[in-house]
Amino acid sequence: MSSIEERKRIEEAEALLESRSPEEMENIVKTIGMPCIVEWIDPDRYGRAGEIIRVRCRLMAGKDKGRIITRNVKGPVRVGDILMLREWEREVPKVKARSR
Repeated sequence: MSSIEERKRIEEAEALLESRSPEEMENIVKTIGMPCIVEWIDPDRYGRAGEIIRVRCRLMAGKDKGRIITRNVKGPVRVGDILMLREWEREVPKVKARSR
């Protein structure tokens, strides 16, 4: 996917979330989780079988709105997708190279 297409998907997701009222977004955060938009995908894969994808996403509601965090995702994901995070306080630790 080109960077122009990725930017367009991100803008569409932002417009979808911005169309919600503040009360509606607060209710969504309480019941489902924190919405965030995927902005970057690490080309490497993690886990024993390579099933984990590391993504950088921007939080779209609450007091942390606009904060960018790194999370691990299992399953297919693309730039511009909206993820619903149940926990958004902690980030994924940096990957350290193994010494042999």
